[in-house]
Amino acid sequence: MRVADMSVSEAVALKRLIQERHARTTYAEDNGGNRRRRFDSREVAARATGIGHTQLSQADAVISAAERDPEKFSDLVTQMDQTGNIQGAYRELQRRRRPHQEQRLRRQNKRDRNTPFMPVTGRDVMWAKRHKRTMEMSLAKIMGMCQGLEQFDLQMAISVCDEKERHVWAKQARACGRLLGQLAKILRSSQPQRPPSPSLEERPKS
Repeated sequence: MRVADMSVSEAVALKRLIQERHARTTYAEDNGGNRRRRFDSREVAARATGIGHTQLSQADAVISAAERDPEKFSDLVTQMDQTGNIQGAYRELQRRRRPHQEQRLRRQNKRDRNTPFMPVTGRDVMWAKRHKRTMEMSLAKIMGMCQGLEQFDLQMAISVCDEKERHVWAKQARACGRLLGQLAKILRSSQPQRPPSPSLEERPKS
């Protein structure tokens, strides 16, 4: 069978056969006592199938998932054999394995970031703290760079910049200033968002 006529599933089957019959990697010592690689089943399978060993491993992962759960993943094997797109099937496999995370990310992307956010559940608090850490690290990096800007002679630096460079740096500086100004405005005006406290009628009687 020529490599061009071999489906991805057949290539994975050949890869598994090679790895079953041979150790993944064997070594031999030369006359100087140094270990030299003599045989690597991954490279042999890649040469035999015409598919790189990284993509072969990805295809093997897709087929293994389909063998464990045909109802959920068998269509990926069919798609992979028909199109030859191993990376696309592998990415789809990874996406299906973490549906809750994907749904959570989609919900976050749909949220209007200009509106106040009130954590309600423990998961909301976890994500809010994660964004807080990102903000802290980003502002710390910005402060470090701003301190670095104070330590050089700006007029000396721009004396060797051409007009295009000055225009680009001015545009980037304005963009950074605008973003930092918006952040400062939000931080000054925002108040901690807390769940509403129950009314007197709703409070349990002592």
